[in-house]
Amino acid sequence: MQKALKFLTFLLIITSCKTPENPLKNMETHPFTNALIHETSPYLLQHAHNPVNWLPWSNEVFEKAKKENKLVLISIGYSACHWCHVMEKESFEDTSVAKVMNDNYICVKVDREEHPDVDQIYMDAVQLMTGNGGWPLNCITLPDGRPVYGGTYFPKNQWVKILQALAEEYKQNPKKFEEYAQKVTEGVKMMDIVPKEDDQPDNEVLETAMVRWKKLWDNEWGGNKGAPKFSMPVNIDFLMQYATLTNDAEAHQHVNLTLTKMALGGIYDQAEGGFMRYSTDMYWKVPHFEKMLYDNAQLLSTYAKAYRAYRKPLYKNTIEQTFDFLKNNFRAKNGGYFSAYDADSEGEEGNYYTWTKEELQTVLTPEEFDFAQKVFQLTPDQKWEGKYILWQAKTNEELAKEMNLSIEEFEQTRRKVLEKLLEVRKKRIKPGLDNKILASWNALLITGMTDAYLATQNQAFLSEAESIFRYVEKNLLDKKSLHLAHIRSQNTTIDANLDDYALLIQAAIKLYETTFKEEYLTYAQLLTEYANKHFSDEEQLFYYYTSDEKSKNLIIRKKELSDNVIPSSNAVMAHNLHYLALVMENYEYEKRYRNMLISVQTFVAKVPSAYALWASAIAKEVYPFSETVIVGPKAIDFNLEINQTYIPNNLFAGSVKQNKFVPILAERGNLPETLIYVCQNKACKKPVNNPQEALELLKNSVKK
Repeated sequence: MQKALKFLTFLLIITSCKTPENPLKNMETHPFTNALIHETSPYLLQHAHNPVNWLPWSNEVFEKAKKENKLVLISIGYSACHWCHVMEKESFEDTSVAKVMNDNYICVKVDREEHPDVDQIYMDAVQLMTGNGGWPLNCITLPDGRPVYGGTYFPKNQWVKILQALAEEYKQNPKKFEEYAQKVTEGVKMMDIVPKEDDQPDNEVLETAMVRWKKLWDNEWGGNKGAPKFSMPVNIDFLMQYATLTNDAEAHQHVNLTLTKMALGGIYDQAEGGFMRYSTDMYWKVPHFEKMLYDNAQLLSTYAKAYRAYRKPLYKNTIEQTFDFLKNNFRAKNGGYFSAYDADSEGEEGNYYTWTKEELQTVLTPEEFDFAQKVFQLTPDQKWEGKYILWQAKTNEELAKEMNLSIEEFEQTRRKVLEKLLEVRKKRIKPGLDNKILASWNALLITGMTDAYLATQNQAFLSEAESIFRYVEKNLLDKKSLHLAHIRSQNTTIDANLDDYALLIQAAIKLYETTFKEEYLTYAQLLTEYANKHFSDEEQLFYYYTSDEKSKNLIIRKKELSDNVIPSSNAVMAHNLHYLALVMENYEYEKRYRNMLISVQTFVAKVPSAYALWASAIAKEVYPFSETVIVGPKAIDFNLEINQTYIPNNLFAGSVKQNKFVPILAERGNLPETLIYVCQNKACKKPVNNPQEALELLKNSVKK
């Protein structure tokens, strides 16, 4: 593969360069306007007045490229991406650079959040070619869309040299490009091949995985060693599950350390709540300042589970503050939730969130400033680019003790300081808001808010979760065909991918487990059947990321197996199948998810941090798993009481009245009494009528 591009060896891919310039343009005059002006994506509209002749993603792009015999330049990013803005400012707004692009390429701008299917293909290609990936993602393809070159951020001069060299070489040696494109495309296809396995997974798979994983842990600051650090809630969820099932004290300690350091770190907005994208250092101190809905949605779930497991007030406060942030900032009037806040405001990354010493001294009294200095690390050596980020290296309890304050006095003063700072901060210009409403991210939020309700018993969480589900049902789902839109806003509709279906099914299951409203279970079943019909691979084992109706304009039909910032859609489907197989007694589902687990167990053992949701599914198979069925007039109250405790490897099903249509509920209940059945392996213990008795049975069932 490398041979075929010897003529390009002088081109180096550079992925970092400090430029604090803001991409925001003067919107009053526009000497240039391109085809993106007709789009609704905030990211695409940011580029609508570039001198580059950008086109949106479509089949027509490649027809035009073939007709003109030009290479295609596919540039992928998203609205909150700082380095996307930098490259736009340096290159895409420059008329001389734009001329090179326009003369030699058909230029396509893609919002990765609108078209994750497109992003997935070209990200895999760039990672295969360079060993690196990220955004902005820039990939050069043949007129038919097959990739031949790519990278992430390029400084202006290097970008121009690369474009000129590629265009000239393509004119002179098109055969070389054809040969290389064939090899890269085959390589991307090979990335989805799963080795054949026959053995059933056992606990040795997870034990081997944990031995490898523990060597990577940072035992001082949490997460994995080194930087950058991503929150990766799916990893924490599995480690919490594993620690509880195996009584692994080291894993318990790591989970608590990680969650505590994150909640006190700069990655968390101490003043208003909500998590930033990731930490650029090992201390969770300096974040990449964009705030994404999917991070916060998943972390609601993770901190809710942790609060149920460990009852730490910090975790509950994090849940409640994050919920308030999301509702106050991301909620649309019609009930859906927006996607992201930009990292930049007023031309600087993090400008909205950071403070100078002079600003702090102006807002706070001398006593409050002295308090803030000690709590939030406001010392000269802690400055970041001349400003301070509010974060804590120690817990409230540790700091209160050092300052000879009661915890109540400490937290009261801390709250007062942050409230003052937030009032001042609200007067600043906020970061740009990406107002796309995405099905998959909203589905994650439904699950997150439902988990938060179970942990806190705050009805507002459940009410909001059901409101979001109704939004998706009304605005994104065709009830007759079960055709789901990934995004529909301002007359723009984009077909859904597997993660949209998988995560909405997961959300429906979670709502059913919590409310026992059968409508949610019905949705979960129907959407699963749709996914089975339109996304299944030829062996009816895994699922393609794109449906059989949508994939026609893509060079490859990919499968998403590993976790990323959003969990693997195939792994989510495996969990969905597991639940529905047990509740609906569907043996085809059971066979399918078991075969899925058999096929991925080698990956789980070797790279557990990238296959954590699969590891969680395997844990359901190799450690005791219970089904808790509650039937009777007090079923919902009993369910909520039991769910105050974290019980992994358990599902809930129930009804306030006898139900003959849900197999797991059939012939259960003795109205008007409310009975709780705790079952394992299709065998049930004697039913009890007290949640605490049921809880004891469940706790005992977890033990090996």
